Amino acid sequence: MEQNNDHPEPPGDSLAEPWDVLVVGAGPVGLTLSLLLARNQHRVLVVERWPALYPLPRAVGLSNEARRVLNLTGVTEPLEPHVLWEPEGTSLNYVAPDGEILFSETMPAPARAEGPHGGTFNQPDLEAVLEAQVEAEPRIRLLRGHVVTDLQQHDDGVRVWFAPSDENGGARAGAAELACTAGFVVGCDGASSTVRGLAGIALDGDLEFSSDWLVVDLKPTVEREWFPYFGQILGPPRPVTSVPAGPGRRRYEFMLLPGEQKQDMATDDTVWRMLAERGVTPADAELVRYAAYSFRACWAQRWRQGRVLLAGDAAHLMPPFLGQGMNSGIRDVATLAWRLDLVLRGIVPLDTLDDYAGERIPHVEQMISTAVMIGNILCMVDPEACAERDRAIRENPGDGPPAMDWRMGTDSLAAGDAYSGRLGRQGLVRVGDQEGFFDDVCGMGAHVLLSRNGDPLASLSAPVREAWERLGGIAVHVGPHAPVTDLEGGYAAWFDEWDRDVILLRPDFHVFGTAGSLDGADALVRELTQRLRMELHDTASTGAWPTARN
Repeated sequence: MEQNNDHPEPPGDSLAEPWDVLVVGAGPVGLTLSLLLARNQHRVLVVERWPALYPLPRAVGLSNEARRVLNLTGVTEPLEPHVLWEPEGTSLNYVAPDGEILFSETMPAPARAEGPHGGTFNQPDLEAVLEAQVEAEPRIRLLRGHVVTDLQQHDDGVRVWFAPSDENGGARAGAAELACTAGFVVGCDGASSTVRGLAGIALDGDLEFSSDWLVVDLKPTVEREWFPYFGQILGPPRPVTSVPAGPGRRRYEFMLLPGEQKQDMATDDTVWRMLAERGVTPADAELVRYAAYSFRACWAQRWRQGRVLLAGDAAHLMPPFLGQGMNSGIRDVATLAWRLDLVLRGIVPLDTLDDYAGERIPHVEQMISTAVMIGNILCMVDPEACAERDRAIRENPGDGPPAMDWRMGTDSLAAGDAYSGRLGRQGLVRVGDQEGFFDDVCGMGAHVLLSRNGDPLASLSAPVREAWERLGGIAVHVGPHAPVTDLEGGYAAWFDEWDRDVILLRPDFHVFGTAGSLDGADALVRELTQRLRMELHDTASTGAWPTARN
């Protein structure tokens, strides 16, 4: 794909050599993607418009799934002191204006990485940890203080121009441009994505939800009880969110009422007045930051234009009522990174990247729809409507917020499998004298073929096994007396619950498909290779879709 471009070529510089991937944006999503790619030996250039880390809080929720992805990047130990992991039994409470708890949802144990809940953090701390890891990785170069100005696509790569940025994040007037070539460009550059605009992609999926909120971050200075510790205070008069925001931090979010303007409400006096209504004064806490936001619900219906792709807020925006905005961006790059790796290594063709959006967009749409549904409940301020809502919750306490059990798009997964697209589980295992969670003991970031009835590798035909090895797949027999010992019975329970003997997991921890017996493992892996458009070294193959997985 060619695009007209009038840029003169800049003089030679250290960026002129080809890069495998150019990542635009050095937030958590872009930094995570760069580390995932470098983990597979790819050279990555990260370009960020701001000259230094942004020092103020933004995202605060870190899901178990995102934590599992971040573990792949090597930041587990340095990140740990900066995350407040909620203990098992922590409740998310929905509270009436008079303090009555209308609904309480208990969060699962954080270590299992099976659900959306996890911990809270301060985003500058996360970014600092990720950036330190990036700086220590020789395959990544981070170029701060530069903004992308244009790009030109070719059959085998993308030529990208960028210039030093000014104090507002735009291109500095009169500054000399730099240029480089990359195999792919990924825009992780946020809601006002330059890359999205240059690629001609619009945020054209929209649920037409908009709500203005004042977000306030605090550092408590005294020991005290916070109520709700983790929850939503419903209206009337004003809906409020109260949550931890990492070790030693709290966040309040106040909905702006009709007639209140963002620019008028974002003042010290207004913030302390609102906090006082929640029993918080300057004697209790230090004010770190406040900002007024318009929460939106929209997404791009295309995430790829040739060799240019989008991830994170560049691809979707969601209200924060589920705490899944940044986590969704981490999911994006977990899915994208392994596909880019296979394309860059020549194992699968370029058009395999079409499936990235096909998998992620349905997942994001479900998540945004759920967030909007909850937002419509939380944002009520009409007294009669609020009273009816509260009455309905009291009478039907089991009909609380919808379960956060989302499924990715399945067109590129095992056909007709009820479990494809679900988030895979992990439990405690032992191999030899080593015990720990599966990822740490058996390996992570690869395709994993799990079986409870024997070595699944032995069930693969020669061409399928050869393809599995090209993918770098791991085959595991897990059970109470298997080579990989199921210490707590979690895997046995998983196989029993689904009534399956084989489960095939992808590098992003999601289920590709399952088989009802060990004999079905070959057909399952063969279908994976066909979905990935891989060539099997099998002259006898008919190319027909397998039908013998059950």
